[in-house]
Amino acid sequence: MVNAAEGEPGVFKDRHLMEGNPHRTIEGVVIAAGAGNVVIYINYINAEADLSAERMAAAVAEAEQGGIISKGTVTVRRGARLRVR
Repeated sequence: MVNAAEGEPGVFKDRHLMEGNPHRTIEGVVIAAGAGNVVIYINYINAEADLSAERMAAAVAEAEQGGIISKGTVTVRRGARLRVR
């Protein structure tokens, strides 16, 4: 699992990577998971990081179409949005 939730206030380190080069994130996950003998990878993204989620989803689709990863092995999950009352 990739924890890209960026739970600390003011931290955007994961967004820069996912928005700038999402394929690098997928590559890193596949390498790390292969070493750990894992077959399903989850990329957990902060609910506020819409652009990151969009680019990661597109990169996953491209990697699946290119045969780099099997369909359904990498999923993008979003954190919950906080409601301010």
